[in-house]
Amino acid sequence: MNMIRAALVGLSLVCASSAAAQVSLDDLDKAMDSRSDQMAAFRDRLNDPDPDRAMTAMQLLITKGDTQQKQMAIEHGLSSTNPAIRMAAVTAVFDSQPILVSRWYPEERDINNNFRNRVKHFRGTINADKSARVPLAVGQYSEDAKCWVDLRESRYCLFRINSGEISIRMDGWAQVALDDSGRLMGTPMIGGYRTEVVIDLGR
Repeated sequence: MNMIRAALVGLSLVCASSAAAQVSLDDLDKAMDSRSDQMAAFRDRLNDPDPDRAMTAMQLLITKGDTQQKQMAIEHGLSSTNPAIRMAAVTAVFDSQPILVSRWYPEERDINNNFRNRVKHFRGTINADKSARVPLAVGQYSEDAKCWVDLRESRYCLFRINSGEISIRMDGWAQVALDDSGRLMGTPMIGGYRTEVVIDLGR
């Protein structure tokens, strides 16, 4: 009998603990409202009438914010009509040392091993149409080389910004530019082929 009573007591404690761990709809609504209020406050900071304060908020959210905060700040910066803010957004993205998704479209579909090796170097994959999906792992900024290095091979530069122009290093340095969607686009030489490169900065 004592064993049965002990089992019943244990079961009641488990049930009570389970009930205490449940989340009510009110709790859920309060948490969601609080998060919504926080994001609205961050948007207000990004739209501060003082451009220096707004830029500082954007840079901090991109480099230190959580996923949602970072995405919001990137979209805000890259969609700005102010060239300085757009460039600051790109700089902050690079400073956050992301892995950027890029897509390569060589002008020739009969690609050779040089192109394949460049894709392999960046741990990318070649599609059936001979285009490639390539991750670009951005490392820290090198003050000596004045560039953001390749995270996997820190001896090599990957991106640089000079006089408001953004460049990527493949076979050599080539200029890339922001399009209206906030992507970097350019046509560098890769493995001996002129290649259209599209880089998504939002991921």
